[in-house]
Order: sequence, then C-alpha cells, then structure tokens
Amino acid sequence: MNRIELIRNHFSDIISDVSIENESKNSKRILFRATLYFTNSSKLAVNEVLIFLAEHSKKRKYAFQWMDYDNTLIIRWDNSPHFPSLDNYPHHKHIENNTVPSSETTLFEVLQYIRHEIKQH
Repeated sequence: MNRIELIRNHFSDIISDVSIENESKNSKRILFRATLYFTNSSKLAVNEVLIFLAEHSKKRKYAFQWMDYDNTLIIRWDNSPHFPSLDNYPHHKHIENNTVPSSETTLFEVLQYIRHEIKQH
C-alpha cells in the first residue's frame, strides 16, 4: 500500500477524493503534489519535496494549504524562509491575514487537525 492509499484509508471519514498532480522520485529528490478533497467541500493542496543534499543529509520543503469550497484560505502551513523574525523560523502558518509561528509539521498531523475541525462543525 502506498502513502496516499494509507492516508485515504486512515482519513476515509473526511476525504472524499484525491487528485495527484505529481509524484516523482529520483536520486536527488522526492516530489509529491496533490489535492485532497473533503466531505465538507473544503480541500487541501499538498506540496512536499525532500531534497537529498549529501550522504545522510536532506532538506524538506512543505506547504499544506487548506481552503474552503471557493478557494479562500483557511490555514496554510509551510516552511518557506520568508518570515525570519518569527519564532521557530522557518516553520509558520498563515491563518486568514495573519502569519504565526508553527512547528515543523507533516501531512498526517495536518489531516488530524482538519479532521478535528470538520468534526466540530
């Protein structure tokens, strides 16, 4: 079972569909881009890249953008290095028009958060 199948199975109560835009792997990087559609009509754009720098060294870039049915941002978690003054730089999240510190996060953790939010509403 591949990663997306595991995610679909584990979060089948909230994921209604998945569209994989790019999933590739070579000796220098692993790339994963997809959109996950939820039962409440919101969606999550997923962009993850794992770059192999040297033996036993790697760099992870991520952005998880949760949007409502009309593509309005709910929350975006990412580690783009454009807010150096925030605690825990470069990890941060955008909530509506605010940018706040965050910790490094994974797709699984984001989906757990979204599940909690969907179940509350």
